[in-house]
Amino acid sequence: MSKYHVTVQHDPDTEDPSNNGDDGRWKIYSFCKRHVNFKDPEEFLIDQDTETVKAEIQAKLESGLAFFLSYYEHGLCMWSLAGTGPQCQWDSVSKAGIAIWEEPEENNGAKTYDDRAKDCKVELEEYTDWCNGNCYYYRITTKKGKEIGSSGSIIGDYIADAIREELPEDATKENTEIDDQIGCLAYVNLFEKKPAMTPA
Repeated sequence: MSKYHVTVQHDPDTEDPSNNGDDGRWKIYSFCKRHVNFKDPEEFLIDQDTETVKAEIQAKLESGLAFFLSYYEHGLCMWSLAGTGPQCQWDSVSKAGIAIWEEPEENNGAKTYDDRAKDCKVELEEYTDWCNGNCYYYRITTKKGKEIGSSGSIIGDYIADAIREELPEDATKENTEIDDQIGCLAYVNLFEKKPAMTPA
């Protein structure tokens, strides 16, 4: 007999992580009119034919406070820093959008160009998950239906860590029933114990 019950569902109301009002976020814009975050390339370029960039955008590009983005779509989509994602003459666009740090520069914890590129890459991975609909809600209850914890608007692989944080310490694979019809936990061991910290 199960002691706990975990339900995982798709959460279609999850907000765009790059445009949800949180500080410390890159703003991601697409040059495609079919995308929700469309921005006309003319806002960033002086001349589209020669791809001449406006001076203020060029300064951001050189300091790592803006990056042009590549886009790949074959079933699912993938956003990446320009030139780093999948390359295909039919399924990818080499300069499909731009990520810009619109807050004051001092609000960006990464101080070097390379570190800012890494930071932007992490957010692009989350943004790609959001674009592909990898957005979840979970609820943990006891056998009798008493709620232990729940949360929504969780994007990508963070769902597993969020559930682990809420699971009671005595929850095991044997005493926990998991209702995961969307399959986001198919290859995850929720009950894997983290290694204990070794005292210094």
